[in-house]
Amino acid sequence: MKSQRLASTVFGLLILLASTTAFAQLKFKQRWEISAAAQHREINQVGLSENDSQLDQFLLLSFEQIISYNSWALELRPEIRALLSPSLETAPTDISRIAIIDTTREMDLHQQLSPSENQISSSHLIVSDIEKLNIRYQGTNLEFVAGRNPFNPSIMRLAPIWNKFGKDVFYLGYPNLQFNPDMTSLKYTRGNFWIQNANVIGNDEIRNAYLLITGFNLQSVELQAMAGQIWEEPTVGLNANISTEESLIKSEILHVAAKKNPQNKHTQAALGYETSWTESLSTVTELIYSNLADQFADPNNITLGASAFFKLRSNVYLANQFDYQFSEIWTGSLIPIINIDDSSFILSAALRGSLTDNLEATFNAKYGFGSDGTEFSSKSVSLPLGRSLGYSNTASVMLRYFF
Repeated sequence: MKSQRLASTVFGLLILLASTTAFAQLKFKQRWEISAAAQHREINQVGLSENDSQLDQFLLLSFEQIISYNSWALELRPEIRALLSPSLETAPTDISRIAIIDTTREMDLHQQLSPSENQISSSHLIVSDIEKLNIRYQGTNLEFVAGRNPFNPSIMRLAPIWNKFGKDVFYLGYPNLQFNPDMTSLKYTRGNFWIQNANVIGNDEIRNAYLLITGFNLQSVELQAMAGQIWEEPTVGLNANISTEESLIKSEILHVAAKKNPQNKHTQAALGYETSWTESLSTVTELIYSNLADQFADPNNITLGASAFFKLRSNVYLANQFDYQFSEIWTGSLIPIINIDDSSFILSAALRGSLTDNLEATFNAKYGFGSDGTEFSSKSVSLPLGRSLGYSNTASVMLRYFF
């Protein structure tokens, strides 16, 4: 009996020692973030919404925790988001409301805190969500990720042709807010060669993507190829990245075969050049091609949402970004995006400042220019019954504090 008790005691002590040793090897990294933003929107619509212009106010509180053990890591980022906007009192299909509502994703991690589900009308919305929840393994040759995680397979900066899986920040109602997809990914690397299987799970089967991406590095040149299925459509793509000491030359192409829905068939491509001219001035230039507009006989009377992949209306766009560092604190950006076919364009300007080590401020404005009927004009799309929709001009200010 005494020997059994002694064995049990020794075994318990060994378990305690092993647990203590394992816990001691855990590494914790965490960061809090508080962001507040105000955005004025000129909605530019007729007959689609009761709101012509409005002020949206946004508050974000988040906590990011990374727990790592040897080659494994667990990443968690819960958020509380509060929104105050007149659009919240409109119908769910209202054009002014759609632009600012959260993206629906596969994992049900979203909870409405206020108002209650029974409350019919309210100008505020408070929700909790988990923006990152993933487990990852990083070995010498093998990398595995599963859960909610940022995923962007594209190499382009302004026109990420390969990235169809997140809500586009440029058209997003919330300033600088991203919604990460739910996914699994397995990547194997050997020398200069790597291959990755990535599966992005949407809120229904139609929004799923199953991709196989392979890449090869040769000195300053990186080549990638992609094949798989995006939103039930067979898809293939190629891209290349050539780097020098101060410049990058990029190219990317994506072809959607659209065997199931013919209106989804299209090819998109981009050619880009990034360089630093001085220590303070850098530029990004990207030329974008899309033949989705070819399916519409009259681009002024397109059907909204005719293709799941539809975003821009014309064949060729030119996008530029000019970044200039005025001082150690302030950096400015000017981003013109030009529709080459109809000469309309968006002019976006931003001023970002690091006020302290933990406090950042961003001022941003986007404005569309063009005659009626052009893509970025205030009366861009003509619809039946005298309705119309144009580009929404915005101006915003955002403060971000993290510790």
